[in-house]
Amino acid sequence: MDGRKRMIKNFAILLALVVLTIKPAYSNVLTEPGIHITVLPVVNETDLQVWESKYYPVDVFDQRITEEFVTLLREYPYARITVLSPLEEEIWFSGGGTPSDVGVRLHIYKLKMTDRQHLGSDRMGYVALRTEIFDGDTKEMLFATSSAGEDRRFTFSPGDGRVFYLTDKLDFVQLFADPKDYDQPLSRPLWSSFKSTSYWNAFKKALRKSRDSLFEGITGYHMIGRIISPTKDSLSSSPPKRRRYIVSLGKIEGVKVGDFLSILRSDRYDTVDPERPVVVLPDSGGLVKVISVQNHEAVVEVVKESKDDPIKLRDLVIMPLYPSSRR
Repeated sequence: MDGRKRMIKNFAILLALVVLTIKPAYSNVLTEPGIHITVLPVVNETDLQVWESKYYPVDVFDQRITEEFVTLLREYPYARITVLSPLEEEIWFSGGGTPSDVGVRLHIYKLKMTDRQHLGSDRMGYVALRTEIFDGDTKEMLFATSSAGEDRRFTFSPGDGRVFYLTDKLDFVQLFADPKDYDQPLSRPLWSSFKSTSYWNAFKKALRKSRDSLFEGITGYHMIGRIISPTKDSLSSSPPKRRRYIVSLGKIEGVKVGDFLSILRSDRYDTVDPERPVVVLPDSGGLVKVISVQNHEAVVEVVKESKDDPIKLRDLVIMPLYPSSRR
């Protein structure tokens, strides 16, 4: 391992120790690109079933939820995803199966679907789900979060068979779907109809929030880099409007042009707790935007910083696995 990688690893370990003072259950800092996620079977505590088709009345709701969640996880190019069946889940919890970094299980525990008829259909979907995170080695639950999604759609249908369009110059766009698409009962809709409703959109929003809860901010899974040098133009007689730096994360680590990276600082607190006399809490020290990328480095420009404590050399930068510009 060369000096640069050793330095990154040392700072990653240091930050992991800092985070452990806050949440001692797990370390969320990746020392190299890639994370292996095991997706456990969905637990659906509602009465909703979604049939594949009227000729094949089999519930595929759990399968569609899993597929959507896996699609979101794969937005991180280095994510390795393993989906388990109920039988494979039992083997995984008993210590067998394919090893992974973390296991994720979704519990859908609340669902509200309304359809109010008044000159059309006013449909609202609300879903709440709990996400349980398990250690890939010990299989112990690390933590759990709750997420919710809501979506609403009004379809104007006066009942005389007319079709309504939104016109813009020469472009004609149908404003609403054919109401006949929603003739299935809410308890067992067909997938071909359900996937275009506000109900499914509510599920998609909840799943994205669930994914983001694992990877956003300082407590989410991320990689750590460092500001290692100012750029040449920043030192010239006519520097750019925003200061620019080189950071020790690049294309190989998953950084892309347009990503926003947070600057990491830490605050030390002396407490009255004899068991934890000193607590170090991470804090955001600003924001930079990636403007160019090399294999292991990137050029960033300062977007936000404190006037009293501006961004400087040797500051740590956080690269979330799913940066905000990609959402």
